[in-house]
Amino acid sequence: MQPRCSDTIIRLDIEADLLSKVLLEMEPDGVVVVCDTHTRELCLPHLLSRLGSYTPEVITIEPGEQNKSLETVSLLWDRFYHLNLSRKTVVILLGGGSLLDIGGFAASTFKRGMPCINVPTTILAAVDATVGGKRGFNFNETKNIIGSFYPSSYVVLDPGFFRTLPPTEKLSGWAEILKHALLEPDRKALIELLKEDQQPETLSLQEWGNLISRSIRTKQRIVEEDPYENGVRQMLNLGHTFGHAVEAYMLHNRKKELPHGFAVAAGIIMELYLSFKLLGFPQELLTKVCYYIRDTYPVVPFNCKAYNTLIAYMEQDKKNRGKVISAALLKDIGLYAYGTPLSPTLCKEAMDFYRDLYNT
Repeated sequence: MQPRCSDTIIRLDIEADLLSKVLLEMEPDGVVVVCDTHTRELCLPHLLSRLGSYTPEVITIEPGEQNKSLETVSLLWDRFYHLNLSRKTVVILLGGGSLLDIGGFAASTFKRGMPCINVPTTILAAVDATVGGKRGFNFNETKNIIGSFYPSSYVVLDPGFFRTLPPTEKLSGWAEILKHALLEPDRKALIELLKEDQQPETLSLQEWGNLISRSIRTKQRIVEEDPYENGVRQMLNLGHTFGHAVEAYMLHNRKKELPHGFAVAAGIIMELYLSFKLLGFPQELLTKVCYYIRDTYPVVPFNCKAYNTLIAYMEQDKKNRGKVISAALLKDIGLYAYGTPLSPTLCKEAMDFYRDLYNT
C-alpha cells in the first residue's frame, strides 16, 4: 500500500468559498469542528462564514500544552461516539499546534480514521504542526510520546487569523521558521532571517505569508522523502531534543508553560554548539545564529541543579536509540547528521554554553 504522506495546501484568502468547494469535493456525511475556548471565540465565526451550506457540530476543548493529554483524547472520542460520527465525517481542526496534534490523533484513531482538514490559527502551527501528519499527546510528563502518522486531507492557510496574534505567538512561530532555514542548503533563507531589519513584529501579512509558504515547502520536501521519520525527517527535530526537555521542565518543575518556539530557540543554541564541537559546524555561523537568538528571545531560566532533570527528560525522547540520547545536528547549513549520539557530559556542556551566552 502506498503511504499517504503529504498534505494538500490551499490558501483560503484567494477565494472566499474555496473551503466549501473542498467540502463538496470530499462529499462528507457531516462536518465537525474541533476548536478550543480561545479559537471558538476569536476564529470560529470567520470559519463558519466560509463553509457555505454546511452547518457543523462544534466540539470545544481547553487550550494549552497541559491539556494535550489522554483525558482530552478520551473526551474527544466520547463526543465523536455520541455524535455518531462516521469515517465519512470530515473533522476540521481549528487552532494552534496542540489542538492540531491532539484533535488529529483522536480523529486518526476513532473508527480507524476520519478525514481531517487542518486550519492553523497561529504561525507556529502553520509551519510546524499542519504538514507531515504527526499526531499525538503527552504522557507521563513526556512530550508527544504517544501518537500516530496521519496526514490531513487538506491544510487551509488563512493569514487573516495571524493578524491579531500577540508578539509572543509571532516569536514562537519565528523559531520554527529559523529552524527550517537552517535545514535549507541555500543560505539565502537564513541570511534573510538574520537581517537586523527583519523583525517578526514589523512584518506585514504578505511577508508572513511568503515566509510561511517557504518554510512549509522545506518541511514538505523532507517529509515526502521520509514520511515515517526513519531517516532524514529526523532533522525536523533540530532544536527539539533540548527544546522539548526545557519545555517539560518549565511545565512540570516550574509550573509555567513555555511557548514551544521559545523552547526550540533555546534548543537550537545548544544543538548548534554540539554541531560545532562534534561535527565542525562553522564557528562564524554558530556565533551569528546564537547571538541573534540571544538578542531576540528571553532566557529560559534553569541552573546547573536542573541538569540531571533535563537529561532525564531527554532520555525519554522518542528519537533515541536504546537508552542513548540522540539528536539532529548539522555539519553545515543543509548538511545533516541525524541520529548523533550524545552523552550526559556533552549535554551538560551544551547547557553550560547556553547559560554562559545569557550570562546566567
